Amino acid sequence: SELYALAFREAMEKFEMGLLKRENMAAYIADRVVNPTKATVKAAWDAAHYVTYQTKLNQRGDVFGKFGYIAQRAKNQTGFMSWLSNYYLPFVQTPTNIAGFISERTPGLAQLLTNYNKAILAGGVEKQMAITRLRLGSMFYAAIAPLGYFSVIGGSDIDIPGKATGGKFETMKALGIQANTIRIPVGDGKYWQINTTGGDPINMMLSMAANSGKYG
Repeated sequence: SELYALAFREAMEKFEMGLLKRENMAAYIADRVVNPTKATVKAAWDAAHYVTYQTKLNQRGDVFGKFGYIAQRAKNQTGFMSWLSNYYLPFVQTPTNIAGFISERTPGLAQLLTNYNKAILAGGVEKQMAITRLRLGSMFYAAIAPLGYFSVIGGSDIDIPGKATGGKFETMKALGIQANTIRIPVGDGKYWQINTTGGDPINMMLSMAANSGKYG
């Protein structure tokens, strides 16, 4: 899909510059997809790593990449104690990339923790993609936060007291509700619950949006 996107952009650029006729654009794009340049193959490869949260941490260039890389190196240099570090830190790269993916779509966090500002200064496609990610995330939070306020979406259910004493767990158990759930009313005070735990990055974004609604 990234090869198609890159080929389309290149064809549009040449068309707007008058270097490519409209009737030849489809053939040009098809040729670029079948016979990509080294630069487009690398860009597509990087995009594949991005959407599967497998970008190398030392290549991220943001706060997450910096601290994740430090944690990864520390884990790999524990010597004979590596069995312990592998137990408590089995994965570093994937969770770090997921956290970065979410932050790129979260107002405030995008500007503070990611490469958003750098992308804006770079301009072009890089700028537009950064803006689009943040706008998409902002619309997501704006849509979900009211549902969190009305407890249709449950994050950490911050309005239920007793977390430190364990009373919160007992209250939620008595009410029959779980954290990180979508609660669909079905009448007579009953509802279906869809637990989203583990379905990151959507679960984390749902929880953050729901908690934001409660805080609001």
